[in-house]
Amino acid sequence: MSKSNPRLTNPASKFIEFKGDSGQFFYFDKETEQKTEVKMPIYFVVLDELSAIKGFNEKHKCGIYSNEIRSIKDDILNVKTFKGGVQIVGKYNDIKDAALREGGKFCKSVYVMLITGKDKYELANFQFHGASFGAWMDKKFNVEKFAIAIEETSQDKKGNVTYTFPVFTKKNLSPDIDKAAIEMDRQLQVYLASYLNQQIEEKISDTEVIENKETEFYPDEHWDNLKVKRNEEKLNMDDSEDLPF
Repeated sequence: MSKSNPRLTNPASKFIEFKGDSGQFFYFDKETEQKTEVKMPIYFVVLDELSAIKGFNEKHKCGIYSNEIRSIKDDILNVKTFKGGVQIVGKYNDIKDAALREGGKFCKSVYVMLITGKDKYELANFQFHGASFGAWMDKKFNVEKFAIAIEETSQDKKGNVTYTFPVFTKKNLSPDIDKAAIEMDRQLQVYLASYLNQQIEEKISDTEVIENKETEFYPDEHWDNLKVKRNEEKLNMDDSEDLPF
């Protein structure tokens, strides 16, 4: 960052989450300061995927969040609450228990090109955690070769708890949509290159701040609900349907 090269802002227009209790997607509208529903069907093309921690901290009654990283094995997470009082720094495997006890859950941050109509596209971000994260990791197709549709939800049960999750299906990726996605991803990668470089510069000072600092943790009865699964299987399947445009 410099005077003539200021820090870039995230180009995503919406940060979309899924509510497992209601089965709805929503984003926070900064202008109205309200949660706005994103109605299904939803169609998009994946541009990039990163990882983060997010959730809700009961003690401070506020959200908990972290920076976004590419590698949970090698990169440093800096987990904080919006009201302060919590700071956990380290690699995912080293801090995951502490983050979960503070209310933070593993989150897949998926940058996408939303397809809102014929030749109408929008750069957005999905924050998949909880039930939506599990559904995202369980999909059985290569997101680089297909567009993705969310047209319905389904339900499952764990113990006495019934939960809702989105159903991801594949759609044919036309040359025109693929070209538009590549151009949009170029814009995204300029931002991510700057953002991730900034994280590298800051992680040393963040680690020094947290080093030898004792953190008070609180039990999270929902720890068992988090299942971090990595599905690296990529299948080439040709029986998909076209996008409805």
